Formats: sequence, structure tokens, C-alpha cells
Amino acid sequence: MALVTLSACSGDDDDDDAETDGDTTEEEVAEDTALATAQADLEQAQADLTAANSTIAEQEEQISDLNDELDTANQAATDAQATSAAESARADQAEADLAALQAEVEAFEENFPVTIPASLEPFANELVGAYTLTLIEAFCDGIATCGQQRPDVRADIIQGPAGLQLQVPNVFTTGLFMVNGSLFGVTDSNAIVGPCADGTQTNSQVSTTIFADGITVDTDGTETLSGLGASVFVAVNPAGSCDAGNVFFAGTLTPV
Repeated sequence: MALVTLSACSGDDDDDDAETDGDTTEEEVAEDTALATAQADLEQAQADLTAANSTIAEQEEQISDLNDELDTANQAATDAQATSAAESARADQAEADLAALQAEVEAFEENFPVTIPASLEPFANELVGAYTLTLIEAFCDGIATCGQQRPDVRADIIQGPAGLQLQVPNVFTTGLFMVNGSLFGVTDSNAIVGPCADGTQTNSQVSTTIFADGITVDTDGTETLSGLGASVFVAVNPAGSCDAGNVFFAGTLTPV
């Protein structure tokens, strides 16, 4: 009986050990499974973290690129504003200059109309000198030489004992006197018109007028005599076979 009992007890202990071993194996499997799952979850989390970090890096790069583009756009806007300001300043200056110029023009226009006297009086001391006298026939009647072109001749304005004189060598010399800004002279000449057909020498009264043919006015108001005009009227007395005659010349005196 006692052996049975021991055998029974031994059998029960073996059964308990077997049950304990079986329980430990199941727990280990469960732990291993949980560990594997946790490891997988950790690896997935790390993978997700790596992907998130990569996405963040890409987004940061995009943000950096966008910031660069924004900086470029801002700089372009700043440059455009500066250019616009400069152009506006130039436009304002141009308008100011134009207004100033317009004011000058208006002030200058107030001086007009301008009357410039064609007088030789301011230039009387400048008239002495040698000239070429060119005569163009304007009217002629009763003279054999009517219609014939007169050649250019030498003429001198000199300072005579009583004032200015006009000398045309071998033709006539006349004193000149100033009237209303022009010089006048009257004299006789037996050489300005040739002899009659019968050889009789003629005598003529010669009236000469010398006037300003042009006056140049500089920007500072300085006036300069730019030319001398002349008119010569010849009244021929009858003589021999010649009847009375008249000839009128328009002329110029050009300094030589």
C-alpha cells in the first residue's frame, strides 16, 4: 500500500512537472511573439520616422527655394521701384526744365516786335575804306548807253576835310552828309555819261544815296553792319546832239 502510494505520488509529481514545462513554453512563445511584434512595430516606426524626416527635408528645401524666389521677386520689385523713382525724377526734372525754358521763351517773346533802325549813324566811323561798286540799271531814258551793263568799279569812302566823301576815281567825288541814318551826296560829273554822237562832252548831276543794306544782331544785342546799299541817279544835261536824259541805278558797296 505504501509503495502504491509512493508510486501514485511520484506519478502526480511527474504530471505536475510536465504541466509546468508545458506552461513555460507557451509563455515563452507568447513573449517571443510579442517581442517580434514590438520589434516589427519599432522597425516600422523607424521607417515611418525616416520617411517623415525625408519628407520634412524635401519640404524644407521647397520652402528654401520658395524663400529664394520670394527674395528674388522682392529684389526685382525693389529695383523696379528704384527705376520707377529715377524715371519719375527725370520726368519731373524734364518738366521743370521745360517750364523754365517756356518761361524764358515767353520772357523773350515779350521783347517782340523789335524795331531795328537801319541807320548808318552808329557805324559812321567804320565806313572809311575801299569798296567795289556794283551798279544795276533800274531806269534809263534819253541816253545812248541805256540797257548796257555797267562794269564794277572801285569806290572809296574817305575822311575829307568837311566829313566823309565818296570817290569813284576818274568819275566823280562827292561829299556825304547824314540824313535820317543814310548818307547823301550831290555833285556834277562829265565822265559818268559818255560824250554825244557829235563828240560833245556831257555834264550830269549825280545824286548818290548810301544806306545800310543789312544789320546783324547778336544774342547779346550787339549790332554789326553787314552790308551797304546805294542808289545813284544821273540827270544828263542836253549838250550838242544829246537831249536831256536820266538814268537810275541800284547799287551795292562791297568791301575789298
